[in-house]
Amino acid sequence: MPSQRVYELAEELGFNRQELVTKINSLALGFQVNNYMTKLSPEEVSELKDALDEGGEGVEKAQKPASDGEQVEAAADDGGVAAPVVRRRRKKSAGEAEEADESGEAVAPTVRRRRRKVVAGAAEEAAEAEEAEEAAEVEEAEEAAEVEEVEEAEEAAEVEEAEEAAEVEEVEEAEEAAEVEEAEEAAEVEEAEEAAEAEEAEEAAEAEEAEEVAEAEEAEEAAEAEEVEEAEEAAEAEEAKEAKEAEKKAEAEEKPEKKAAKSPEADKTKKRSEGSRRRRKKEKSKGGARVLGQIDSNVVLDRLSAEGKDFSPGPSKKKSSGRRGRSSSGRSRGRSRKRVVEGRDLYKGGRRKKRRSRSKQRQQKTQITEAAEHKRNIRIEDVISVGDLAHQMGVKAGEVAMKLVESGMMATVNTLLDFETAALVADEFGYTVENVAFDITNFYDTSPDPEEKQKPRAPVVTVMGHVDHGKTSLLDAIRKSNVTGGEAGGITQHIGAYKVRTEEDSEITFLDTPGHEAFTQLRARGAKATDIVVLVIAADDGVMPQTVEAINHAREAGVPIIVAINKVDKPTANPDRIKQALTEYELIPEEWGGTTLFAEVSALQQQGIDELLEMLALQAEIEELKANPDRDAQGLIIEAELDIGRGPVATILVQRGSLKQGDIIVSGQYYGRVRTMHNDKAQNVEEVGPSTPVEITGLSGIPEAGEPFFVVDDEKDAKRITDHVAEQRRKEVMASRAKEVTGSLEDLSKMIQQGEIKELKVILKGDVQGSVEAIKEAFGKIGNEEVRVKVIHSGVGGITENDVNLAASSETGAVVVGFNVRPDNRAAEVAEQHGVKILTHSVIYDAINQISGILEGLLEPIIEEEVIGHAEVRELFQTPRSGMVAGCYVQDGILRRNAMARVVRDGRVVYDSTISSLRRFKDDVTEVKHGFECGLSIENFNDIKLGDIIEVYKHVEVAATL
Repeated sequence: MPSQRVYELAEELGFNRQELVTKINSLALGFQVNNYMTKLSPEEVSELKDALDEGGEGVEKAQKPASDGEQVEAAADDGGVAAPVVRRRRKKSAGEAEEADESGEAVAPTVRRRRRKVVAGAAEEAAEAEEAEEAAEVEEAEEAAEVEEVEEAEEAAEVEEAEEAAEVEEVEEAEEAAEVEEAEEAAEVEEAEEAAEAEEAEEAAEAEEAEEVAEAEEAEEAAEAEEVEEAEEAAEAEEAKEAKEAEKKAEAEEKPEKKAAKSPEADKTKKRSEGSRRRRKKEKSKGGARVLGQIDSNVVLDRLSAEGKDFSPGPSKKKSSGRRGRSSSGRSRGRSRKRVVEGRDLYKGGRRKKRRSRSKQRQQKTQITEAAEHKRNIRIEDVISVGDLAHQMGVKAGEVAMKLVESGMMATVNTLLDFETAALVADEFGYTVENVAFDITNFYDTSPDPEEKQKPRAPVVTVMGHVDHGKTSLLDAIRKSNVTGGEAGGITQHIGAYKVRTEEDSEITFLDTPGHEAFTQLRARGAKATDIVVLVIAADDGVMPQTVEAINHAREAGVPIIVAINKVDKPTANPDRIKQALTEYELIPEEWGGTTLFAEVSALQQQGIDELLEMLALQAEIEELKANPDRDAQGLIIEAELDIGRGPVATILVQRGSLKQGDIIVSGQYYGRVRTMHNDKAQNVEEVGPSTPVEITGLSGIPEAGEPFFVVDDEKDAKRITDHVAEQRRKEVMASRAKEVTGSLEDLSKMIQQGEIKELKVILKGDVQGSVEAIKEAFGKIGNEEVRVKVIHSGVGGITENDVNLAASSETGAVVVGFNVRPDNRAAEVAEQHGVKILTHSVIYDAINQISGILEGLLEPIIEEEVIGHAEVRELFQTPRSGMVAGCYVQDGILRRNAMARVVRDGRVVYDSTISSLRRFKDDVTEVKHGFECGLSIENFNDIKLGDIIEVYKHVEVAATL
């Protein structure tokens, strides 16, 4: 009995297909079906029928009268026409009728009664007519309802037929899918069988090849064995012949009485022949012959004893060393060394031994020793020549110069190297470098003072902000003097440093905006000029470009910031807007969960000044600012200038100790005795303590802003220190200011090519904020993974001295770009002094193109290949000197001697080399042009054939683009 599908079994038993699927899965017969297309085996079919018979469901299902739909379906299956099924509907209520109207179902026509106007005499006739009309209308409604029921039955029959057709299509598709799967499985089985057959065939072929190889090896071994046997037989025959000849000769020479005795030579020959036979047999046995038997050990011993051999141990080969060994066995060894020597040979042995020992000493190679680890440390100064560096490392100066040449630096023995370059070269030779150059900072005592000697000092506060935001007015309010109005009051305006005493009898040192320059210079040297920064912002204006510049300066120095919102008395003031804008720069007030102190002040109305001073005092307490006043003074140069009447004048800030009039101070390469000291009120003072700014005279030159100063006891020591510093800086100039960033385009290019600069830093200034933002965004899009532009500061306004100082103090150098703005005179002077490059443009595309050109010039060039000529090989000549010479005709371009060339044969490159020789007739030429014939040879290539094409090319450097 073949297997059946579930839908076939459902038709047989009279079940609905899905119902039978559910029934099978619910009976727990031990198998499950997924859908009505699942196949059931004959056993599963019989088990299912038995289960259904036990439950009586199959019989009931078969005896149950078919429903109307099933009758219609059966009739359709039999091919007949199903009788229409008439369904009668009950009358719907008003609510049901409304629901039917809303659902869109058809509604039976309603009967409307019309009343006629009749006269009194015809009332009965009118009533009878109305009753007749009502009856007719009721009959029409019933007929219409019957027609609708018939239409609905037909529609249901059509729907059921469509569903059956869809099910039949699904069954057909499932059967087709099953057939496709069976076909795929059969194909896979066939492929697997074919693969197995192929593997078996390969294995059989490999086995046959192995057998053939083994047979060939056996045949070769047999042939070799036959050749060995033939050679052995021939050797035996020759030896036997020689033995016979020797015996005959011996018998002829011997006397008659000794004929019976055996000849010793014959015995030796015989023994030799027997020994050779044994060896041959032994060697023959090694060739793979089978062992037929084993010789008894007693027989072997008898044979050896007959030949005078035994198994006793021989003399020891070890050489005794030591006096005891010589004394114990000297007698026996003395006899063994005795030999007969003639007179002429008495002294040859000793000389020979001496010569041998000398020759051994000559042949012994010189061992190259390396310095110990503690000796591989060399001490140099900031600048050293190539020759001196090589001498300290113990290598040749030429080797050091070659290392520099390999690194891309042309150097000779006298070339001066800075410390960093010398350290790199020494590392190549396995040496470490220690800088022992004179360092003036070693004289600057940085050791902490004892805690008991330290006393609280005044904080040094720098006031920063935008131009018109009221910095000077705020200082005026704090100092209670009208600086802005010009009332000097004993205050020197250009000093820029002030010491103020508060109502709580505490002192605060303020550095005004001129301190910006010193602040930037000090940051460049890693010093801390101030303790606190007060950022002044106008409440009616907001965050301006110079405000952002001040924030950048403070962040670079790493000092805390206190924000002073000025002009809060104006009607348009909006402090909250200022706080919101500063959150972008991570300045969040404490009431918003941040750590920045904010003070709302009004310089004109004296409002909030006390709160600001309290914040400064609080911040100073947090910082715990202390210093030792009972020691020699140390500090920093704030400003310096040349006064016509007084000479070099410097404004200094004492940080530690106390400075007295008459002290000798040293700052950089200048020193001098303090002649005069004036405080911020132009008062002459004789001694000042920590955190005090004063103006001094008496120096030998103008020190740099930010240079540290310290006091020495002896003027000779001061002179010696400054001389060392001057000599050191002179050497730095001789070494082309090693590692000093000048900011010029050439130096920046060199540093980027050496891998020291990863990005080109730019300070951008423009006339309006819109232009600055546009250029800044354009600069951000320039560059690639090798180089890129980084705008470290941008702002609106002219190029100022502060911008140049910021560019000069950058660790990797920077350029200043101005759009529709020009540098002022002071900025131009400082830029020329520090070598800072200033680029000015009036067209935005010019600025973008110039920066792009700078970056493109810093990229490594691209090497491209350019074909310069072709030649066809028409003749071949063989010469003893040049080897194969090809007679060629130049088809296009030009051929040059020593140019790179490749041999092309049938469109494929055969060899790539250079043209080693180029001739025209008998003359050596350097090049041959188009249309001429020549003879040439290719370096290390002689397999040239007629018809080959010689393609000549060269490498060209092409500038890389972004």
